[in-house]
Amino acid sequence: MPAIRLSGLTPLLIAFVVLFSAGAGDAIADDSGFTKERPLRFGISEFADFSVNLPIIPATVQVMKDLFGEDHVSVKTYSVANLQAAAKQGEVDVILSSAGTYRRLAIEGAGTYC
Repeated sequence: MPAIRLSGLTPLLIAFVVLFSAGAGDAIADDSGFTKERPLRFGISEFADFSVNLPIIPATVQVMKDLFGEDHVSVKTYSVANLQAAAKQGEVDVILSSAGTYRRLAIEGAGTYC
């Protein structure tokens, strides 16, 4: 049996959390509540070159697009300051960021964290 790398599971874990937190449960795609007009909104912080986080971002986004449909997912990359502002204003549903950015957002109360 091949070894399972946790980093390979990360997109699937994020997918599960999004489905659960969105109240979608078993529902995927059209039943998720995300539409072309109101997509699942990813806010991704800018990362430094060679960040260990970079490989999981496209994989995670692709899993979401596969689950919800290409038109039901929007992705936007923000500077850290702009991501913090977008989170506080409720303009993003899922945040992919560094641990430091996450911590700053949590301290400032920019959303609910699982």
